[in-house]
Amino acid sequence: ITAMAAGRAHSAAVTDLGEVFTFGSNEEGQLGLGDLERRLAPSPVAALGRGGSDVQVCEVVCGGAFTVVLTDLRNIYVWGQLSRGGEPSLINSTPRPMESLIGAGV
Repeated sequence: ITAMAAGRAHSAAVTDLGEVFTFGSNEEGQLGLGDLERRLAPSPVAALGRGGSDVQVCEVVCGGAFTVVLTDLRNIYVWGQLSRGGEPSLINSTPRPMESLIGAGV
């Protein structure tokens, strides 16, 4: 494990191969597993790939009901309860690239 983070009721870990595993509450899709089912044991976030074959994650941050990762190519992926200001919440249970930051040199 090279990085770990904890949110209000979920946690995430990054392996030395750049894989992400999540567990805990998943009411808002914050585990990134494509559903809203709670997990008691760490589960791989398959949408990011296995063994670093697709996306190699180097950092992870968990919020109250969302997760954010940074890849080795400096791309950011987000999932869970996403909202801005007074906008309605958007629940996304699978990782999506944060398009607004692509090429921003994060």
